[in-house]
Amino acid sequence: MQVLKEYVNQSTPSKQTVIRRATKAFLADVPDGMPPTVATAYRRLLELDHGKYTFGDAKQRRSVAKRPQGVLGQLRPTRPGEYILLDGYKLDVFAMEPVTMRWVNTELTVAMDLFDRSIKGIRLRPFAARSADVANVLFQTMTPQR
Repeated sequence: MQVLKEYVNQSTPSKQTVIRRATKAFLADVPDGMPPTVATAYRRLLELDHGKYTFGDAKQRRSVAKRPQGVLGQLRPTRPGEYILLDGYKLDVFAMEPVTMRWVNTELTVAMDLFDRSIKGIRLRPFAARSADVANVLFQTMTPQR
């Protein structure tokens, strides 16, 4: 495992090189130990490398190494308004544009309170949502509605 970690910021190694270095490290720690066979070493190497991309693209390998360790978990709100989820959806609903009389697709932008699952802001717009629509939904979220 330590040998694989050394190659995170280095050039992409061959599997044979990693096995050779791991065998040297093993024999240095346990001089009279018996290293695994070549076939077993390749199988173990693939198991240890799963999800680390040591033998793949270097950019992806570095990106995976920078990820936080462990499970991130879910947000657990303790009061209303602590977490607001904001999302936009392209709907399967069409509207007719009054000027050109063409059918246009609609997009829904919604803000939902994670604590009680209530809708705090909503905006339905033809075509795609703009930054002004998102700002409008945020404004609805932050101001009391009648």
